[in-house]
Amino acid sequence: AVSLLLQHELQGGLRADSLALPGAPVPSAADSRHPAAPPRGLTKRDWAGVMTVAEIMVRPVVTATPDTPAGDARRLLEQAKIRHLPVLDGELLVGIVSDRDFREAQSDAVPLREIMTRTVFILSPDTSVRRAARIFRERRVGAMPVLAGRHLVGIVSVVDVLRVLGE
Repeated sequence: AVSLLLQHELQGGLRADSLALPGAPVPSAADSRHPAAPPRGLTKRDWAGVMTVAEIMVRPVVTATPDTPAGDARRLLEQAKIRHLPVLDGELLVGIVSDRDFREAQSDAVPLREIMTRTVFILSPDTSVRRAARIFRERRVGAMPVLAGRHLVGIVSVVDVLRVLGE
C-alpha cells in the first residue's frame, strides 16, 4: 500500500508525468475541478474524511527545472496564478519553491536549485482531505505534490483544502 505521507530527502528524486514544456499553455489553478458540496446527511467534516486528495488536487501541474532562473519561475507563478512550483530534473521531483522562496534570491538570474526546498512532503491520491488538512497543520507547509507511486499527478495547497471545507 502507498504511504499516506512520505518525507523524501531528495537524493534520487521522484518521477513525474506532468511537465511544463516550453511554448505549452500554462494551466491555471482555476483549471482544476473541485467537488460539489457534501451529499445530504453528511457534514463538511464527515465529507472531508471521505473525500480524497485525488478529488481536489490541481492538475496538470505547472513545474520548473533546477536550472530555471528565479525571475522566469516568478513570472511562471504569476502567469499561472499559483504560489507553489514543483522543481523537476527530467521527470524526477527534486524540490519545490513557493512565492516566499524568491525573497532569498540575490537576483532574478539565480537558478532554482539554490533557493528551492529540497525536503518535500508528499501525498498520495487516496489520502483523505481530512488527513491532508491535519498534515498541513502539523507540518506547516502551504502545498504538497501528489504522487501516484513515483509519478507526479497533481498538487494540493492549503487553499484547496479550505475551499472544500468552506463549501
